[in-house]
Amino acid sequence: MKAHDASVNPLQANAHDPYVDHPPARPAAHPPYGPIQPAAPSMSNPFDMQSACPSQMRVQRAGEGIAPAPSGVSSGPFLVQMLLSSRTDGEMTAMRIFAPPGVVTHWHSHPRGQLLFVIDGVGYAQRDGGQRVEIRAGDCVWFAPGERHWHGAAPSSPFSYISIQPVLGDSAVDWMEPLNSGDRLP
Repeated sequence: MKAHDASVNPLQANAHDPYVDHPPARPAAHPPYGPIQPAAPSMSNPFDMQSACPSQMRVQRAGEGIAPAPSGVSSGPFLVQMLLSSRTDGEMTAMRIFAPPGVVTHWHSHPRGQLLFVIDGVGYAQRDGGQRVEIRAGDCVWFAPGERHWHGAAPSSPFSYISIQPVLGDSAVDWMEPLNSGDRLP
């Protein structure tokens, strides 16, 4: 039996062992920002929902399926990683959003509500008629069913979050008009 070597980090002990299965390297928390290119014509819209959630366990690796969001839903381009999609009533949709500094959604609502969990950066959220609230990594925001609202990145910070919303009547979101100048960020 081999004696324990206290100088060996147990998390790195098998790092170069060809017989140990290692997961692929993970991408950074934020994809690089710069000009976000529109989706190629052959790419499907990341907001196009599947007919139902997967019927069995599925693992989606970090960085898989990241695509530009469709135009007409925000003040500028951002990236979406669709994590779970469905058009079936009661099932969930979930996505990870990567918004560059200053990009905010248009006004919108969700027929069965929306939960946001901030992963990284600084952003804002506001319900119609309410105060704009700063949100940061670790914060969780709930918007009630039908509550008109917007959210997005602060002018000086990228912003990423997980968005979870259930489906009702073949939809998880109702998009509305852009924010007007009075609603915009400082």
